[in-house]
Amino acid sequence: MEKQGGIRGALGRLTLIALIVGAAVSATRAETVVTITSPTAGETVSGTVNIVTQVVQPPLIWENFYIDGNKIASSPPYTIPWNTSTLPSGSHTIEVDAFDGHGKTIGVAKVTVAVANPSPPASSVYFGTLAPHASLPSESQCAELVTPSAWEPRPENAVANHTVPTAQELASFYAAPLNFISGPPASDFQAVDGNYTGTTDMILRWAACKWGMDENQLRAQAYDESWWSAYTTGDLRTDQSQCQAGNWNGWQPQGYCYQSYGLLQMKMASYNAWPMAWDSTAFNADFRGAYWRACMNGDVAYYYDDVPQTGYPTYPNGSVDQMAWGCIGSWYSGSWYDAGAISYIGDIQAIAAAKPWLTLPASSSPSLTLQQPGNGATVSGQVQIAITLDQSDPKACYACWSIDGIHQSCTPAVGPWTWDTTNHVLNGHHAIQVDSYTCEDAGPNYHAAVDVNVSN
Repeated sequence: MEKQGGIRGALGRLTLIALIVGAAVSATRAETVVTITSPTAGETVSGTVNIVTQVVQPPLIWENFYIDGNKIASSPPYTIPWNTSTLPSGSHTIEVDAFDGHGKTIGVAKVTVAVANPSPPASSVYFGTLAPHASLPSESQCAELVTPSAWEPRPENAVANHTVPTAQELASFYAAPLNFISGPPASDFQAVDGNYTGTTDMILRWAACKWGMDENQLRAQAYDESWWSAYTTGDLRTDQSQCQAGNWNGWQPQGYCYQSYGLLQMKMASYNAWPMAWDSTAFNADFRGAYWRACMNGDVAYYYDDVPQTGYPTYPNGSVDQMAWGCIGSWYSGSWYDAGAISYIGDIQAIAAAKPWLTLPASSSPSLTLQQPGNGATVSGQVQIAITLDQSDPKACYACWSIDGIHQSCTPAVGPWTWDTTNHVLNGHHAIQVDSYTCEDAGPNYHAAVDVNVSN
């Protein structure tokens, strides 16, 4: 009995040991089912990065990804892009939870990284909407109120951002600001001078301050009109009668013209502002603010005859908010709360809420360089665009090129590309822009650009 009992005791002890060891092994496996291989603990990240996990111990069915405890994705796949620009710079924790086929958590991995994204400086002043006929600050007061910033997602705007109109150009503009009748009186534009230089965002804030316009509404409208590209051209026309007005003659020997120019797409058929609208970012934004303010004050005479869509106020009888948005919508449609204006207002409201300008890459990277042509080069004919792209960088899997904010192509993935400057390209300044993306199409992550002068 003692012998039998001893065997049972021994077996019991062995069973207990096996259970303990098994539990320990199980615990070890639970802790190492999944690991985060990139980014690594303590790494500094910016832009869009890939969160890469490694499955150490099956059976793994899916993973949940969290940033600071907030779920951002589920897998598979087990690698996901993470746009760090949606978070403030500082310390943030990535967590990945692994699950088996029964929904049981079988592993957890965490790393803490440092997010460091360029961003506009915090400002103690936000420029909001001022009511119709409100007293406005002077442009010098606004220049003092705008916080200086080195943040510039569009460095290729530098020349336009530092160009102010000449006295001769302004004299012609002041004499007849508009090329149509029944618009605001010339007196509404006598303070428009584009007398400010700075980054693209600083200029937009200065104009918003000067005319009592909500700064994010102006930022959003500029994003919609030009993707914040100062040399954008739009409204292609092939009828010569539509290609000249006032002191502007845009007709090209090839049989076309562009009617709209610059950051906020000033239409030269309507506004006597050539060449400042294309040459000077500050003048472009300044004029847009002035026209918006004239609209707010009830000075656009022909809007009085417009019949708005049902549910919208007649001009100028809306609330401050209705007037503000109506004066944005009419910039697009030319009418007061018609279908086109209402659709455009919805677009601008969505952009203002999302603030996509904050996700534009604002820092260069050795992983993407634009080698040819050089900044400030004079080009003509067929122009080859050459880049270097370090595809070992997950944020630089492939690149796409644009001209003046207008997308051209992503093929081939690393260039070179050919730009035909003889096909509907005006002589003058243009921006060649290249942006990189992950293999999962996340981005843009890196931005490289040059300002060139086309001369054909």
